[in-house]
Amino acid sequence: MLFVVDDDAPMGESFKNLSRALALRVETFASAQDFLRRKPPDVPGCSVLDVRLRRRSGPDLRRRIAALKHS
Repeated sequence: MLFVVDDDAPMGESFKNLSRALALRVETFASAQDFLRRKPPDVPGCSVLDVRLRRRSGPDLRRRIAALKHS
């Protein structure tokens, strides 16, 4: 499973198209907040995070995800 968090819609669509070509499941999110509102996945996955997201950057989101896993 691939999770893409990017506020640039065409970039998210590019990841979706690439993932389909590779037969991967992908979910895209327009913001860190949208991603965090999602129920945690019950399958392993990989996240692609935009470094310059509005309000919460990719590195900030990564730290938040890590903190949630350890709480």
